Parts: sequence; C-alpha cells; structure tokens
Amino acid sequence: MKKKLWMSITMSIILIIVVSINCYIRFCNDNCKAYYLSQHNWSHGPICFENAIYFEDSMVSLYQPNDCEVYGYIQFWNMHPKVKKNHHSFLLLDYFLLNKIGGKDERKEHIQTMGAVYNGYTRADLLENEDRMKEILERNDDFVLIDDYNVYPCSKELVIGMEKKYGVCSYDLNDFINMKPYYLKVDISKNNDIYNDQMSSIYVATIFEEGGNYYYCNSHNLISGRLLNELKKVIEMPSFN
Repeated sequence: MKKKLWMSITMSIILIIVVSINCYIRFCNDNCKAYYLSQHNWSHGPICFENAIYFEDSMVSLYQPNDCEVYGYIQFWNMHPKVKKNHHSFLLLDYFLLNKIGGKDERKEHIQTMGAVYNGYTRADLLENEDRMKEILERNDDFVLIDDYNVYPCSKELVIGMEKKYGVCSYDLNDFINMKPYYLKVDISKNNDIYNDQMSSIYVATIFEEGGNYYYCNSHNLISGRLLNELKKVIEMPSFN
C-alpha cells in the first residue's frame, strides 16, 4: 500500500515538472524577441533583433538590470522562422535582451544581453562607417578571423585591402542563414584567449563562405584575385583554438 502511494506521489511530481517545463518553453517561445545567428560560437556572433543585425561591441556601456527595459528571450539561430527546421530544438537561452530606459535609445541602436555573460551589441549599420574603420586601423595592428571552432591570426594588410576595395557595406540576414560566417575582429587579447575574454575584441567585418567562394559582408561582394589568395592563406594556416 505504501509502495503504491509513493509511486503515485512520484508520478504526480514528475507530471508537475513536465507540465512546468512545457509551460516555460511555451512562455519563452512566445516571448522570443531575438536570435543568435551563429551555429556554435554564438557568443561571438551577431544577434537578429526586429529584423536588424547587431554585432558584439566592446564600446557599448553595460547597464544594470534596473536601468534597462526587458524585451524578451533570445533563441538559437535554428529557431528563427526563416531557417528550415531539420529537428525541433528545446534548448533555450534565458538571457534577457535589454536596452536603456527613459527613451534615450528609441532607435534601439545599442542592446545588451544578461545572463551568464553580459554582452553589448550595436546595430550593424552604425558600425559600418569610414571614420570608425579609419580609427580602428590607426590604433590596431593585430586582427583575427573567427569561425565556430577556430581563431586565425589575420594580417593588417589584408584588412586594409578588403576595406579599400569594399568600403562601407550592408548586411543581409539570409547570408548568415545560408552561408558560413567568419568574424573579422581586432585582437587585443595578448594571451590569445579571445574566446574566454568576451570583451577582448572589436568587430570589424564578416566574411562569408559558400561553395568555395568567399564574400565580404554580403553575397554581392565576391572576394577574388590577390585578396582571395591572401585570405585562403589565413584560413589554411594553423589556428589557436
């Protein structure tokens, strides 16, 4: 009798837990406002928020939760409506998407995440300007190219060459969904531990790869000639990961 009672209690507890988890998942899905666009190394990739692309930006001032407005939850990229679902994912990130309160950033130029990691992000169109890139190239000599698993040292000369040829660019959400991204950043981590030091890099550009072809910032900027040869040398060299 006691054994049946304990089994009944145990099953009831399990049922309550399952129902609670399902309710939480449904709540998060209903309140999902943004997506990490990287497949694996999501913390260094961009965020899609209200159909705009945001990149990690170490220059964004991070605010405490009571100084921010909560927008909602962030999902992994494969939960985005435009991504073809090969399987259903229940893995959720309970990071909040935050912004400054008081109407100081009505255009939502800067956002931040809160959770295990605090990261600041800036809208892509604001990062793409000649003055910012000129300042980056004047102040920095060390650059890296990052994919989902590796960090490749990249020469300043290659970055200068890319910027001279393509200049200010725009981004397309579909490129992040359909092609493999490499993130070009300033490397100011002297210990080469860019993954563990979340705020140790400054975003420069994204290089996409599809079918052996490489593109600078979007699918219209096909990389070719000398720049392509130099880029392939970077990707083929040993990485620190």
